[in-house]
Amino acid sequence: MVLDECPSSPLLQLLRYSPNLVELSIQNMNLLPDATEALVFPHLRRLSLGLENLESDDHILACITAPALESLVLMHMRMDLDQLVSFLQRSSPPLHKLQFDFFQMQQEGLPLDSDLLDRILDACPTVTELAIGSPYFHLIERLSAIFTRSDPSTILPNLQTLEFSMCHTETFRDSYWNVLLPVLVARRTVRTLCIHRESTDGWNPQNVFLDSFVSQTVLPVLKELEAGGLSFWFGTKDTNTFPS
Repeated sequence: MVLDECPSSPLLQLLRYSPNLVELSIQNMNLLPDATEALVFPHLRRLSLGLENLESDDHILACITAPALESLVLMHMRMDLDQLVSFLQRSSPPLHKLQFDFFQMQQEGLPLDSDLLDRILDACPTVTELAIGSPYFHLIERLSAIFTRSDPSTILPNLQTLEFSMCHTETFRDSYWNVLLPVLVARRTVRTLCIHRESTDGWNPQNVFLDSFVSQTVLPVLKELEAGGLSFWFGTKDTNTFPS
């Protein structure tokens, strides 16, 4: 089921009578100021929410439980990320893919709570693919601290794919690599690192160059990791600038 710009009340009414949903995508809707009824979807496998330009911190995750969920995509949203933690703890799903971003926090200059990322990742131990949008230095630094712990089995022990997405004006600087490289060395389960830029109006995706992702100082280190079996994708969703 794909829902786009549907009024909130009819949507909630529709969801209440659709307990057998397997896939649900909700885009550009302000949910959900008055919904207190719990919505349980025992068969839901894929959930995608793209809630942009919201004036409220209320979020449909606050009332959904999805114990069979395998893929969760949350992009460009305004919400209290504690609601994401509560959703994951309440549902305890066998999640394989988790995609979310810190777009709102970056736009408003909000700080990252010291243990927020820890709690999000701790609540989804089965994830093999982690995708984070709008990363900034302190987020990358925190992620590195989590993944380089002495016991790597405590957080995402089966992680295979790590992905970051940036707007077309951002550069993945050496300071990012200084804290990310130890992750790639310590977490040998990670086999693919993707860093890509999102397309925006008026931006030509052909103007993507390798030096916006990695400097010539860092590149030899990545080539050594590639020789050890790690693969890289730097560019857009369709174009990889990493040298073969």
